[in-house]
Amino acid sequence: MTDKYRPKSLNELDFNHTVNQFLLALAKSPDADMPHLILEGCRGSGKRLRTELFLRAKYGEFRTRNTELLLDIPGKTEKKPIHTLTSPYHYQLNPNIHSIYDRSLIQVFISEILQYRVLTGVPYRIIVIEDADLLSTEAQESLRRTLETCITTCRFIFLVNREDKIIPPLYSRCIKIRLSSPTVDEIRSITDKINVAENYNISSTVINSIANNCDRDLTKAIHYLGRFYLLARDTGTTEFVLKDYDNVHFYCVDIIENLISGTRLEETVEKKLRKQLYELVNYCVDCRLLIKELLNIALSKISKTEYEAIFQLCQIASERDESIRSSSKAIYHVESFCVHIFSIIKRVLEKRKKTTVSPKDIETPVTPVPKPKTAIKKVVAAPITVVPKPAAIVISEPVATPVSPPLISKVTITKKPTVIQPDDVDIPVTKQKIIPKAQKSAAEQPVTVKKLIRIKSTKLPQGQETPVTEH
Repeated sequence: MTDKYRPKSLNELDFNHTVNQFLLALAKSPDADMPHLILEGCRGSGKRLRTELFLRAKYGEFRTRNTELLLDIPGKTEKKPIHTLTSPYHYQLNPNIHSIYDRSLIQVFISEILQYRVLTGVPYRIIVIEDADLLSTEAQESLRRTLETCITTCRFIFLVNREDKIIPPLYSRCIKIRLSSPTVDEIRSITDKINVAENYNISSTVINSIANNCDRDLTKAIHYLGRFYLLARDTGTTEFVLKDYDNVHFYCVDIIENLISGTRLEETVEKKLRKQLYELVNYCVDCRLLIKELLNIALSKISKTEYEAIFQLCQIASERDESIRSSSKAIYHVESFCVHIFSIIKRVLEKRKKTTVSPKDIETPVTPVPKPKTAIKKVVAAPITVVPKPAAIVISEPVATPVSPPLISKVTITKKPTVIQPDDVDIPVTKQKIIPKAQKSAAEQPVTVKKLIRIKSTKLPQGQETPVTEH
């Protein structure tokens, strides 16, 4: 279905109209005025289609064929094959498939092309390099001098997915054309036109779900529309579920669910994970696409408040995407990313278990039981009798006055001075000199209060105390 509704000219494209007009004007300009181009945009933005339509607008209709070239690489005894899409006017290749040999392959390929003259009368050939942002830094640096020396014999068109992966010297030698992906409304309108043209009678809710789940890729949306019509005709389904129509998404969802439900990492990787990953690689699925799909599904399983886990997953995905460029076995890096997903998700689940409260720990509010209403009886207060308090008895201590010496007998009453314990107050203890009693002055003697009493000489019964009268 995608080939059936494929546009035949730049004017038939339904989005990026400004870019289409620019390419039409460039195609009509003289051959000498064409510069090196960089078409930048996400996957599904139409870079390859616009390149093909630009060449057809410039040179007219032509046929293309797939060819395989065997190139000699310096330092290697065996020849390396490289697949190209060729026509009388251009060559289209993807050298990053060969990873570490991309620099040697692209230089040998350019030297092989320049050995022969063009029989169609075109002054130069056009070389289209797909996924130029995935080229190694050495390969990109080797193209700096080539763009300057070979400008009379060839022109380059670079198809780029990510702008930050291209070195600045290449940007300075080319004209950059930015392509935006189609919006959801544009995809919805295009799929609706196909639905009416094919007489599928698919509801608008299904078309809206297809437009929202196609990742703004128009080719993928048209593919989903055709598969849904076939399944709805056979099974009568009325809902669009993404994993039923996208095999890569189905495998990735199964991988993440196995990682979450697995208890031991070794058993999960050996029995389930590795088998599924190798099946995807055998179906020629790009490993970078797998990392992106696994990351999106893993993030959907984590709460948005887990900022640390989200940051770690994004950082590891970026590192693995970068390391794939300089490796020969990309599947190892995808498997390493899955191991990190397993450890991070398990850590988040353990943290969630500790923070969740069990139903037993939740205190249920106790509703108070209303008391039965009773009749209120009037109580007459009894008269209160006030009892006067007894008068306070004041005992005054007699004042000590000096008296004359006693006549009959004397009783000496001494008042002990108050002694402060050393535990209560920190007073430095000093040694005192012992002075004999005889040397003590009269001022140092304790003050005594003397009272005179007179005792009557009367005989009292045995056991009775003698009364004392005070004068």
